[in-house]
Amino acid sequence: IGDRQRLSVAWGTAFHAPSFNDLYFPFFGNPGLDPEESQSLEVGIDGVAPLATPLRWSLHAFQTDIDQLIAFDPVAFIPVNVAKSRIRGAELQAEWRGGGWKIGGQVTRLDPVNRSDDRLLPRRAKESASLELRRSSPLFSIGTIARYEGERFDDLANDRRLGGFFTLDLAAEQAIGRALRIQARVANLLDREYSTAAFYLQDGRNYSLTLRYRFAGER
Repeated sequence: IGDRQRLSVAWGTAFHAPSFNDLYFPFFGNPGLDPEESQSLEVGIDGVAPLATPLRWSLHAFQTDIDQLIAFDPVAFIPVNVAKSRIRGAELQAEWRGGGWKIGGQVTRLDPVNRSDDRLLPRRAKESASLELRRSSPLFSIGTIARYEGERFDDLANDRRLGGFFTLDLAAEQAIGRALRIQARVANLLDREYSTAAFYLQDGRNYSLTLRYRFAGER
């Protein structure tokens, strides 16, 4: 659409067979599971804002209709089929780069519905967002990324609610010579307690140190 915008439309189908564990794991498998089948439609517009340093952005809306969605039932403690499901949503993304800086983020809104009873599908947040800020040079970079996910339900009956959460990560990278880089990361800097499934807490504050070696000819 002109020189700075692009309109896209995509449609597709998918098939997902239950795993061996879904079917036959001792005490927790369900050999009666049917495979998932789905159809998806996505419409989006991508653009570049006419600034001195370009701001790239996109807005996409999508819908997936699923037959026999495989979902975990924490009451029966087995995977089960959800006869009819619909996941509808929209996502806005933007990214700006200039002078060694990068700022980018996304906001997503979902409406994940079990169409058999109009309850929400389990373990899917209706809102999520992220924001990344990074400063880079040829030899060194440092940045942070913040993530937010809203509350969700853990079960098909929507009786067990899981709270939303916010996390903050820090990361830095230093080049040592032409082939070696050292990376340091602090994840969940604020040491938040959260879970995306009931009774399974995610990691608290944690640290990692990584050495990366690039062989000659590797891009």
